[in-house]
Amino acid sequence: MQIETVAVLMLGGAWDQDELGDNDIAPCSDVIEAMQQRLIKGYQDVHIELVDRAHVDRVTAERDALQQLLNARDKEIDRLSMIERRFNWLLNDCKDADITAGIGWLSQDFDTIEQAIDSLMENQA
Repeated sequence: MQIETVAVLMLGGAWDQDELGDNDIAPCSDVIEAMQQRLIKGYQDVHIELVDRAHVDRVTAERDALQQLLNARDKEIDRLSMIERRFNWLLNDCKDADITAGIGWLSQDFDTIEQAIDSLMENQA
């Protein structure tokens, strides 16, 4: 989604403690005309709300950070689910001889117990 500037709001500075300067809006006519071409389908007017870009940027950054956190949590859930499957396999399906063989394999071909258990699970299937 591309954010386009429709208009620029110029807020007048303070003349003194009691009086602020004039405000002015400078429309970006080419953007507005393109929106009008895209949105107008008949005789009905279309109303568009203008928002503060800084607010949109802040909300977008918050959404992106939450999405990253969600993705990290999903990966952690996947990792923990795999660990659960390994332990369930060890508890329910593994024979003592398989465990002994797996431990023996650790010293030869595997860097971690998880790799050895995965290999045992594949061989049992």
